[in-house]
Amino acid sequence: MKLSETELQNENQKQPYFSAVDTLSLLTILVIGFILRSYRIGSLSLWIDEFVTTYKLYLSPSFDEFLSFFNVYHSDQVPLSHLIYYSIFHLFSIPLANIEILRWVSVFIGVINLLLFFIFVKLSLGRRTALLATFLF
Repeated sequence: MKLSETELQNENQKQPYFSAVDTLSLLTILVIGFILRSYRIGSLSLWIDEFVTTYKLYLSPSFDEFLSFFNVYHSDQVPLSHLIYYSIFHLFSIPLANIEILRWVSVFIGVINLLLFFIFVKLSLGRRTALLATFLF
């Protein structure tokens, strides 16, 4: 089966996965998301989940003990976040007195969530919907 000339031109001119407009719009949304998540990050007092996570990081020498503390207290946090925090604090020997680092981890995870959310919605519903939904997310 032969393709007509216009079909061949359309086939050769397929849009890339991320066009320049998509990339610029997404970068703008990610920068706004980063600014909103990091604005006055050190000015707020310690929240209970941050306190519990930091306290458990301080008390537990192993990851199993760290997770067992959260199982006892029926924490509603996802175990993946505990793994991330435990790994970062023990891998880089970060002092637990610096709670801002714990908050920065959450900021970067939030920005990565924006990117993943955009990709998922773009694949599901299209580019314009993905940009609007990511901006509102």
